[in-house]
This record gives sequence, structure tokens and C-alpha cells, in this order.
Amino acid sequence: MALNDYAALQSKIIEYAEEISVDEPIGDFIALAEVELNVILKHYRMETEAVLTTTANAVELPDDFLEARLIEVDGKMAVRVSIYGDVLNFDEIGYYQVGNTYKIVPEQDEPRTVRLVYYRSLTPLSDANPTNWLLTKFPNVYLRASLVQGYKYFDNPRMEASEQAALDKALALVDADHRRAFNSGNTIIFDGGMA
Repeated sequence: MALNDYAALQSKIIEYAEEISVDEPIGDFIALAEVELNVILKHYRMETEAVLTTTANAVELPDDFLEARLIEVDGKMAVRVSIYGDVLNFDEIGYYQVGNTYKIVPEQDEPRTVRLVYYRSLTPLSDANPTNWLLTKFPNVYLRASLVQGYKYFDNPRMEASEQAALDKALALVDADHRRAFNSGNTIIFDGGMA
């Protein structure tokens, strides 16, 4: 399947779906697919790192933030605490989320350095940004997810269900690739013990 960029994906959508012509909002189908994929996808290629500095004991989460994997404050692993009150052991640093920010506790006057490793959202496809990791590595996911959106638009539940089943199989391959990458390499060691 030669789906190496945004234009090729649009052409393939038209080729696969007789109802969809070049006059249809194909870009919208792709954009809607990306919105849904951002909610369900978790893959090691979505990981990134940011180093942030607190202002008023909080950091604003990056615009592409989906889910945190690691939060360190001043070089220490932070502990998630309740918004209703923090219960921390001596020398622990905690955090809780309020909207698009992480609040750091206990409070202190000086700024802190927060290292955040997180899953980021897909870089949306467009004419200006014709490809991303998902289209390069798993073009079938983009095709099937976009076709699901197209068939929703045309109110064709039979074809929508068929494409959803194909999408589910494609997403299973993404998940298998993610698990394989996470389970490869050396054993993780924590404080003298193995994970």
C-alpha cells in the first residue's frame, strides 16, 4: 500500500470508497479520525520529553500532551496526590492536576524544574505537514479510521461497521508493536529488586 503522504492517503480513500469523491470533505474525515485516534492510541513513538519550570508552584502542560509517563521534580520522582489534600512522606514531592496544569506540592518560593515524559498527540496531517510517524509506520490505521469517518458522514452503517472491524485489527498491530518495544531489552531494576 503506497500511502506515504497526505495526498496519497486522500487518493486511497477515494479509491476504496465509491461514495467518496474528490468533492467530499476528505480532509475532515482524516482530521476527525485523528481526533479519535488520539484518544485510543498509545505507542512508544508518541513519547516525548519536556523540561519545564514552575511558576507559582505549577507547570502548564504542553499543547500536545495526552498522558504522562514520568514526572520528576528537581530530580526526584513525583508522587500523585489528591487535589483535596496531599499526604506525603518526608522529603517527597507531589503533584495533582488542575485543568491543563500540574500543581506541585509542597509549595516553595523558588521555581522548580519539572521533567515530564509524556505521550503526545499525533501531528495532524495537512498539505504543509504531509506525513507523521503513524502514516509512515501504520498507513492502514489512517486509511481505515478515515473511511470509518467517511461512512459515518454518508450514513452507511454497514460499511462503517466493516471499516471499524478492519480498523480494530489494524490498531491491534499498533498495540502489538508497542508491547514488543516495551518488553524488549534489559530487565528494569528498582532499588535493588527486579520489576
